[in-house]
Amino acid sequence: MLQKDWAEPEPQLTFSSLWVATKGVNDAVGPPADFPDPTDIHSNTPTFPSNISSIPRKKERVTSAPRASLAANSSVSAPSVTLSDQDDSDLRMTEGEQSVAPKDVPNAELLARLEKLEALIAAQNREGMVSKPEPTAYSEVPPPNQLSAVASPMSPQLQKLTDDALWLERSFTGHSMLEPLCDAISFRTCPVRRIVKQGSFVLQNDPSTPSFGSGEVTRCIWLPRRDEARIISHKYISDVNHFHHIVHVPTFTTIIEQIYDCIDSNTTVDIGQMTLLLSMCAASTYTWSAQDDARLLYGTVAEARGQALLWAKAALDVMDHAQRVGHASLECIHGMVILFYVFCNIEGLSPRARSLNARSICMARELSLHRIDAPSNREVANLGSLRAEIYRRTWWFLVATDWMVTQFAFPQEGSFTIHPFHMMVRKPSNVNDDDIVDTQPVIGRPLTEPTDASALIYRIRLAELCQNMLDKDRAYAFQAQPADHKFVMDMDAKFRVYLRELPDFFSMDSTNMHTLSPSDPRRDPKITIQRYTLNLLIYRHLCKLHLPFLARGSVEQSYSYSYEACMTAARMIIQTEKHLKLEDLPFSSTRLRSVIILRSVFLASIALVLNACIGRHPEDTPTNDSHLVEAWRIMDDAKDQSPIGAKLLDLSVQVLKRHTPNHPALKMFTSLPMATPMTPDSAGREEQRRTMPFQGFGPEADPSYMDQQWQALEGRMDLNTIDFDKLFYGLEAPFI
Repeated sequence: MLQKDWAEPEPQLTFSSLWVATKGVNDAVGPPADFPDPTDIHSNTPTFPSNISSIPRKKERVTSAPRASLAANSSVSAPSVTLSDQDDSDLRMTEGEQSVAPKDVPNAELLARLEKLEALIAAQNREGMVSKPEPTAYSEVPPPNQLSAVASPMSPQLQKLTDDALWLERSFTGHSMLEPLCDAISFRTCPVRRIVKQGSFVLQNDPSTPSFGSGEVTRCIWLPRRDEARIISHKYISDVNHFHHIVHVPTFTTIIEQIYDCIDSNTTVDIGQMTLLLSMCAASTYTWSAQDDARLLYGTVAEARGQALLWAKAALDVMDHAQRVGHASLECIHGMVILFYVFCNIEGLSPRARSLNARSICMARELSLHRIDAPSNREVANLGSLRAEIYRRTWWFLVATDWMVTQFAFPQEGSFTIHPFHMMVRKPSNVNDDDIVDTQPVIGRPLTEPTDASALIYRIRLAELCQNMLDKDRAYAFQAQPADHKFVMDMDAKFRVYLRELPDFFSMDSTNMHTLSPSDPRRDPKITIQRYTLNLLIYRHLCKLHLPFLARGSVEQSYSYSYEACMTAARMIIQTEKHLKLEDLPFSSTRLRSVIILRSVFLASIALVLNACIGRHPEDTPTNDSHLVEAWRIMDDAKDQSPIGAKLLDLSVQVLKRHTPNHPALKMFTSLPMATPMTPDSAGREEQRRTMPFQGFGPEADPSYMDQQWQALEGRMDLNTIDFDKLFYGLEAPFI
């Protein structure tokens, strides 16, 4: 069950309302000279006369309205507050009317009454502050029919009329475009292996052919046949979807069928659904492995992977068309999210990938995903349980991505697009896709039980830690000055709590996972992959958090914890990757095509290289050297899988070579035996790669490439001053 971590702040009676209550009296006798106007909109707290305690007081009897009606501020009506005395019982203020004071009331008497009221209200406000939790920006929201405590309740009829008027005001968002500013796009099918040979433009003679727009010569996007699309979608669901599980799988398979029904019947295809289909094809073919040969769709792995960019280009064309016609849909957002991760794996967090992320957030706001649970959102009642829950998953996935990428060196570093106070969306429920029934409320399972949404829920919690880091220390966010070690220790403690609170199926400390029955949900392949990738994310953050203090921690006792924490996190990254390699899963053979793995391993190698250059702990040298060599081996194996593998390896090796040219790790790596080929068709490439001299180790190697990389660091060679994240960003391979 969702925990209510959003609370509506209890209204408090302010001095501004008292001023309204006694305005008639003040008009008659006037306030003291040193008594400022508390209704000033630029003043947040009332100011009282400095000499108020010295004024003679007369015994008063104060009657206040019930606490619920003592809520007012400078922008609402005055509360029902009565000032009474046996000599002036006619001095009172009722709802909706303003009091008129006798002109012979002494000023001192009024001040005494005000002071007494102020003391009573301050006591009530203090009680309310103690009993009410601090409000936060998101999660559970109050029911739509729960009214705030106001002075004069409105009749139901007036309240309904007011709500209708406000709804009408919000309904005006401008005129729709009168004509599309785009060219036509047509869609045709052919065998998937022949798609690369088809032309990009066709002569559109048949007006009944499904397309967008009109025209004679149109842009044509070729799709696989229906049976082939089913195979590709099954590949996506089984091997890719668990990285960003925001689609509802039963609905996703229905969408695929709907697309081909439209094509077969020559009716208009939904542009958002087409975006989702093309992005799914790009993600599936990019992660195609030798195990997928059993699907009998492509001749070789290389042929399948060669089509990934073709599908990505087609998806971008359709997204551009959607932008030109002002299209917005949940399926289009899902397509952009999937393609965003494809580009992150191919080229890193490049401008193209960041643009996709920004466009998906913008479209989500266009659909009001950021206020899906706002009381004023009338549309949510018409969505149904299924659609509303997928909206929440999608929005929170975008939020988590937005907050996590702020930790990496790119132009938007240190700032996030989505502010926690600018949304009202409940957290996703811990449920499987099959558990969501459109006509029934969504009931979440315990977090100790693995579901389709488990990884997303814990990814959101990790993203909240990243967002908290920025809010706690702006200097850390913008690197205006070296990080404060106390702040680093505080954040370390929060990450440790996060690790301890992981369920057993996500914890690397659980040693009984392999003893469970294969049918146990905790042994599900997608849960296994999510366990490894989630832990890589955590230890990557810990390693980077303590990296600025690694060198000092090797010589200064006060920073020794950061030294140990950074080195432990680096070693855990290497060990996690080694365990993942041994898993009998299709992802194990394509893991090095994922920037998640490479980024984590590269960061671990930075910490290990820095420690090797320092050389302050000789007792740990053999262990650390073996982990460093293992990190290099992983990046060396990635040469055939990812275009950034060779660059990362060269940079890591050159750092150590320039500072410690005779380090044992350099010799250990050159003497490594040839690794077992990962796929049948990679044996020749593996043999050729191992027999070629390693670039960067040879004495006559051309240093021009490395010089260009070091020039980006402005010639700095002090390891304590190198911003390795910026170096990584220069290679266009940031990590999500």
